Amino acid sequence: MANTACADPELPAGWTIPIPSDYTEFEQGYFKGNVPNNVHADFNGDDIKDSAWILINKSRTEWALFVSVSDSTNNYKTIQLDKGIFKSGVIFMGVGEAKLGKYDTACGKGYWECGQGESPELELPLPGIDYYKFESASSTFYWSKETNTFKRIWMSD
Repeated sequence: MANTACADPELPAGWTIPIPSDYTEFEQGYFKGNVPNNVHADFNGDDIKDSAWILINKSRTEWALFVSVSDSTNNYKTIQLDKGIFKSGVIFMGVGEAKLGKYDTACGKGYWECGQGESPELELPLPGIDYYKFESASSTFYWSKETNTFKRIWMSD
C-alpha cells in the first residue's frame, strides 16, 4: 500500500499552478470547481506518492505537464512530460489517475493501425497519468520499470 503522505511539489523555476480562470467556462463546468491540474499516486512503484501537475510559466506563454517522482533516497526528481502554448490565456488539458488494469489503446480501438512498438492494449500494474484534452484526445503516461522512465501511449484521438 502506497504511503499516503505526499510532498508538495517543488515547482520548477519559472512555473506556477494554474487557477480556475485559466480554463474556459466550459471546462470550469466540466470539472465543477475541482481543477484537474494535479494528480497524486505512486507512479513508479516505490510505495511513495508522486505528483503530476499541469503548470503555467510565469510569463503566461506556455503550459506544461510535470511529474515529480520519488527516488530510492526519498528525494524527488521533476520531469517535464509535455508542453504547449498558452493561447488566449486558456488551458485545454487536464490530468487524472489512470487506475490499475487493462485498457484498449487508440490503435487497439481501431482509430489507426498499430505502428511498430505500439500495442493494442495497455496493462497498468501501477497507476498512470491520464492526460487529456477536454472532450477530445487522451493519452496515458506510465512508468516503465525496464527503462526507469515514463512512456506515453495514445488512448483516443
